[in-house]
Amino acid sequence: MADVLTFSPAQLLTFLFVFTRVGAILLLAPVFGSNEMPMNVRLGFVLIFSLVLLPIIEVPAWPLQQSAFALVPALVAELLIGAILGFTVRLLFAAVQLGGELAGFQMGLAIANVIDPLTQREVSVLSQAKNVLAMLLFVTLNIHYWFIYALVRSFQLVPPFGLSLSEPLMETLVRLSGAMFLIGLHLAAPLMATLLFTTVALGLLAKTVPQINVFIMSMPLNIAVGLLVLGASLPMIMGLIQRLYENLGEQFSLLLHLMGRVT
Repeated sequence: MADVLTFSPAQLLTFLFVFTRVGAILLLAPVFGSNEMPMNVRLGFVLIFSLVLLPIIEVPAWPLQQSAFALVPALVAELLIGAILGFTVRLLFAAVQLGGELAGFQMGLAIANVIDPLTQREVSVLSQAKNVLAMLLFVTLNIHYWFIYALVRSFQLVPPFGLSLSEPLMETLVRLSGAMFLIGLHLAAPLMATLLFTTVALGLLAKTVPQINVFIMSMPLNIAVGLLVLGASLPMIMGLIQRLYENLGEQFSLLLHLMGRVT
């Protein structure tokens, strides 16, 4: 046991690089990085994953003659690698929440907000419900295993000191960020289209029968129609989220190749 816990200075630096990258990925991961989980538990996960990965990955040794100031950019690069991979998954959950925000606004539920434990900000009830659904699918489909695969694969394709912030990488990140809004719109499209026709019908009814208080009638009607459409479109929403998760491995591979100058 003493040999296991004894590290040379070179091994400690290697462990520091692994710990930094693993921590950046896991602390941004939807499951491992949840704010509902105590910080000491999250750090425990990072420590365990780092110790497990250390013997099975090849990390070039840091030259000990280098100054401590040269170590800072290398650690920042490790943080960026982990943050980029974690950011990719966070974009999917942000897209799901955006779809819920758009749908909730159309239904008139924007005023009923709750605290999202992941982002520590107020979100609509419908947005939080879709976020919980996305989280359940994330765990049920074993997508969290992609993080373990991405951790090991990242050290193969992007070794320490090998990060390349190239123009194609920046373009890919911008494209993924822009796709978040399109995905959110796709998730909310059935409900938004239905409520648009409902609003038009209520407007025609108000012109035809002015005695009816359309404003009072529209509030419960929009909520009822929205819930019915949401229930009917739930299989489509789950299928879309599942397809996004299935493409996650391909996105990880693309980002790692771009970061590691691999053609």
